[in-house]
Amino acid sequence: MLNIESGLYFCPSHWLNSNLRIALVGCGATGSAVAPLLFKLNHIRRELTAQEYGLKLSIFDPKNVTETGKNRTGFFSTEVGLNKAQVMANKLNNAYGKNFASGFSRPFCSSDTSMDFDIVITATDSARSRYDIHGFMSKVKDKTSLWLDIGVGEQFGNVVLGEFGKGKHRLPNALDLFPDIAKGQQDDELKRKSCDILDAISRQNFTVNESGAATAVGLISRLMLHGSISVNGAMYDVEQCGSSPIRINREVWRSFGYQYRKPKSVSC
Repeated sequence: MLNIESGLYFCPSHWLNSNLRIALVGCGATGSAVAPLLFKLNHIRRELTAQEYGLKLSIFDPKNVTETGKNRTGFFSTEVGLNKAQVMANKLNNAYGKNFASGFSRPFCSSDTSMDFDIVITATDSARSRYDIHGFMSKVKDKTSLWLDIGVGEQFGNVVLGEFGKGKHRLPNALDLFPDIAKGQQDDELKRKSCDILDAISRQNFTVNESGAATAVGLISRLMLHGSISVNGAMYDVEQCGSSPIRINREVWRSFGYQYRKPKSVSC
C-alpha cells in the first residue's frame, strides 16, 4: 500500500501469512543472477516463519543455452542446447533439495496471469515483451501484483518496483517512469550482438547484470523482511561505481515525467 505523505510503500498484508508466488521472465545474464538470490531469500523467509512460508518461483524463457552465451550466464558446457529456464529450475531444486522452482520453456503469456503471481520480475532485453506483460497483468483486477523490472545497458542499468495498472494512486512502474519501453527503443539498442566473447565483454561491463540482480532482489527483500520501502528503484553505473535511488516522492517521480494524483476524498 502506498502512503505518499510518508514516502513509504508497505507490503501487502497477505505477504505476512502465505507463500509468495514469483515469476521470473528471462534467464539470461541477468535472470540467471536473480534466481539464486531468490532461493537465498526463500531460505531466509522460511527460517523466519518456522518453515511455514517461503517463495514459489516460476521461470520463463523460450531460449536454450548457447556456447557463447554460457560465458555470461554461469551455465555449463554440458548444458548447451538445453532450455535455460528448465536448466536453472532443475539446478536450484537439485542443489538444495527443495521443490522451489519450475521452469517453462516458453514466453510469459496472458494465460499465466491465472497463476496468481504476487511479483513478476522482468529480466529480459526485449522491451516488447515487458510492454506485453504489463498489459496482461494490468487486466487482473482482484489483487495487487508488483512488477520488478531490471533494465540493463552496456555499463548502466535501472531497477524499478511498481504496481501493475493505470490508476495514478499507486506505486509507479517501469513503464510509467521509462515510457520509451513502449516504443521498443531498447530493443533497437540491443540488436547488435556478437558471437565473440571478447567483443561482448568489451562492450558490456562484466558485472552490470549482477549489479541489477542484487539491487532488485535487495529491494523486495527489504519490503518482505522489514515491511516497507522508501525507494522503489535505482539507477546505477558500474563504470563509475555509483547509483542513485528513485525515492517514493511525487517530485522525484515528476522528474521522470510521471504525474502522481492523489485519490479524491469521499465526503460523508
